[in-house]
Amino acid sequence: MSFPYGNTQAWTTVTVMVEPKISMSRGADPLIDGGNETVVAVCTAENGKPAAEITWVSEVFGEPVQILTDKPNDCVTVENRYNWKPTRFAQGKQLTCVIRHPALESEIRIPFTLDVLRKYNI
Repeated sequence: MSFPYGNTQAWTTVTVMVEPKISMSRGADPLIDGGNETVVAVCTAENGKPAAEITWVSEVFGEPVQILTDKPNDCVTVENRYNWKPTRFAQGKQLTCVIRHPALESEIRIPFTLDVLRKYNI
């Protein structure tokens, strides 16, 4: 085989995306009216490539805390905890975890209903 313009070289870059495994769980402690700030819910996008983006849509004002953990093959686990100081006025309000990742067809929205227990003085 002959190359009329001489030898050539070319490079290409392939980006492999890995869809994360999505989960959501409630915090370990019950939500007690007037209690200390606690983890309300944890949203996780496990072993994605690239890292997933996790945000919260909420009717209450809390503080999200994100933890990234590197995994083999350049995958990343993203854990996002929603911290909040419970108040009975938020009983039944919604908290929604929103996950975005390029390997997903569309964003994933996982709703969570707040269940705040009343604190009784005896």
